[in-house]
Amino acid sequence: MIELIPHPSALIESMRSMGYRPHTALADLIDNSITAKARHISIEMAPSVADSPGYVRVVDDGQGMTIDQLRKALTWGGDGPHAARGPKDLGRFGLGLKTASFSLGRRLTVVTRRDGITSVLGWDLEEIGKTRKWMPSSQINPDDRPLFKGTIFEEAEPKESGTVVLISDTDKLRINAKTIAEIEKAKAKLISTVTDHLRLVFHRFLEKNQLRITLGKIKLSPWNPFAKTGVATNVEWMKAEESIDQGRISIRTFILPHHKDLTTDEHERLGGPLGWNAHQGFQIYRADRLIMPGGWLGFSKPEEHCKLARVAVDLPNTVDEQWGLDVAKSKVTPPVTLMADMERIATAARTYAKKQYGFHADLEAPRAGTAEDRERFAFWSQQEGKGFIRFRINRGHPLVEALRQNLLDSGNADAFLQAFERLLPVSAILQQNARATHGLNEPLDPSELKDLVQAFNIVKGYMQSIGVAASEAAEATLSCQPFSKFRTLLLDEIHTAEE
Repeated sequence: MIELIPHPSALIESMRSMGYRPHTALADLIDNSITAKARHISIEMAPSVADSPGYVRVVDDGQGMTIDQLRKALTWGGDGPHAARGPKDLGRFGLGLKTASFSLGRRLTVVTRRDGITSVLGWDLEEIGKTRKWMPSSQINPDDRPLFKGTIFEEAEPKESGTVVLISDTDKLRINAKTIAEIEKAKAKLISTVTDHLRLVFHRFLEKNQLRITLGKIKLSPWNPFAKTGVATNVEWMKAEESIDQGRISIRTFILPHHKDLTTDEHERLGGPLGWNAHQGFQIYRADRLIMPGGWLGFSKPEEHCKLARVAVDLPNTVDEQWGLDVAKSKVTPPVTLMADMERIATAARTYAKKQYGFHADLEAPRAGTAEDRERFAFWSQQEGKGFIRFRINRGHPLVEALRQNLLDSGNADAFLQAFERLLPVSAILQQNARATHGLNEPLDPSELKDLVQAFNIVKGYMQSIGVAASEAAEATLSCQPFSKFRTLLLDEIHTAEE
């Protein structure tokens, strides 16, 4: 039999298209540093622009590698996916370091130190193409040597351990722009995308102070998809908790607050780098590292009314094969035996979210048959027809009644209200989503407060005219929309005016 040895250059060139993007490739490199027990990881990025070749450098203070360990790390496939791994090992296929690096550039050099002994090894696609052999280089390319300045390889006071991963000639990390302004804009976008991704993927490590990641001069702070501060899970929002697969898989369902219950900053922060709709659904972790930041695993599509639902799924690294973890560590597929459980959990989470969303909708525009006081004091109401829902101004609202009372012909009020209802820009509001309704939560400016106080006094006067005692008229008015929303502000303004 003849041994069929793959052409190394052709194979590597093919594996450069494994589905990585710059931010996912960097996350894979960071996995290796975390496995090596690093406490600080420093990243430098310089995309290729015009004739400048560009580079990516990842430096960590982990335990480093011996030369034998380095050779194994640079061997394509390593120990393979079936090798025994520690519970905190973020590796899987023995390909991450190589495939992630070559998804960015054409030359990979690793300089590592363990117990004070430095080892160097790397792959250069140009050399592999010439020699047609799996022969790594044990020398640093002269063009790359300046990029090691100030690292563990050339420190004034060398550390006992640590690793530098340098990816140079970054043909896959290139900015094609003509002007300086366009180049700077593209760089800023790249840094923002990478920063947002790493803050999310490694948020558990960052918020526990187990790890510090810097990108250039930026120290990354965590972004926790379950906490309005971005740090530490808020268990008050947890609706359900259970374990499946004989207790190996931990699942917690969270229903986040409606935007009406959040400040603008809190709402924006919880929206995350991908936005509210993209982050709804399953947040799947593997050994505390976020693998999938949203989605319903094919059970359903993202839906506006379900965007408050986020489900944390914690997987150990012992179930990688059953869950179909991909090489880029960005996708998983539950095993067939757990599909029913996962679908059940997804359905429950979506139901919780819809109730939360519907509760706020009924507060703003109650449907027929809801609580009598809610129907009376809400400014809007919902009327369901055959195949449609119409939003109407509540004719029984005290503000409307006061308007009628102050007009010579109350029919004019009805005509105006009907026209207003027909002209309500529902499509525009839905297109802007929470962004439009969030504007209603902004503080009142002085002129708006003055108008609101005037409206308050009109309604209070109307209340008294229909027999409500003067001592109770103010409280009755404060029970109505929109005054109930600004109750404290109105009371302060009224007390100030009385003084």
